[in-house]
Amino acid sequence: MKKFLLAVPMMMCVGSSQAALVKGSTADVTFNLTVQPPSCTVQTPGSVSLGSMKIGQTKENTAMSLTVNCDVAVPTALSASIVTGTKKNSTTVALMNGSSESGATLQLLDSGNSKQALDLTGASSDLTYMFCKDSATQRTCKVIPKVTTSATGSFAYGAASAALRFTIYYS
Repeated sequence: MKKFLLAVPMMMCVGSSQAALVKGSTADVTFNLTVQPPSCTVQTPGSVSLGSMKIGQTKENTAMSLTVNCDVAVPTALSASIVTGTKKNSTTVALMNGSSESGATLQLLDSGNSKQALDLTGASSDLTYMFCKDSATQRTCKVIPKVTTSATGSFAYGAASAALRFTIYYS
């Protein structure tokens, strides 16, 4: 009987402590975060000397390097677009002598086994027109400038140039 009397007050203590919990005031916390896009840069040689050529020649120049650096590993690709020069087709730009076409054209070839001519339209909606595709934080891609001088037509002899822009796209 003594055991029973000790158990009753213990049950009453436990039961009364649970009843003593009362909900108090509340406070909400809002957690804010700004997710920044990855930061990538492309390094180019700045300018490339294509040497000198006579009419009716085609020459593949030394491959030039395009280096992509990203702060995180993210899938990216490069596109090329014409800044100055006349677009002849999607892969060819006419080099200019002042405001006149020089009679020479430029293509950029993928340095891989295929040596496929790269698209120069800067198409940003389709990865098939882009090159140097990868997810590495740093990579170097090589392209080969291919110059052709026409054997017929009018020529603007002397210095000729074109400018291309390389843009990084996040895929």
